[in-house]
Amino acid sequence: MSLKLADQAAAELKALKEKKAADREQIRRQFRINELGLLIDDAVRRLRDMEDKLKADGVRLAEAEAEMAKMPSDPAKLDVKPEKPPLVNPDATMILAQDDIFRDMAHNAAALRMDIGSPRRVSVLQKASMPVQKDLKSRSS
Repeated sequence: MSLKLADQAAAELKALKEKKAADREQIRRQFRINELGLLIDDAVRRLRDMEDKLKADGVRLAEAEAEMAKMPSDPAKLDVKPEKPPLVNPDATMILAQDDIFRDMAHNAAALRMDIGSPRRVSVLQKASMPVQKDLKSRSS
């Protein structure tokens, strides 16, 4: 009988611990939900403030545009000068660069053809001979 009571008490203890853990988890979740609710309320309040500012700014913009439309045009802007063409034309620059490359290649090819077709510049007329004994003495002194 005491074994039954011990098992029953252990089961009740286990159930009580599980219930207490579940209650703690529920309280923790409720606390987190409350925190998130406060953050959401703050975000909604700030969104409404920003929407009100946007509406007010829109009204002020419309008023400013109406005032500007009533103002006379600037006489200095009547002398609008035509736009100048760009200083550098990319297409013309590319064509000129390619032309320079081809011109250099043609020049180098012509110079190479001339160099290959010309006679040798240095030719051996006579083989050198060994210096004579007399020449060796004069060179060493």
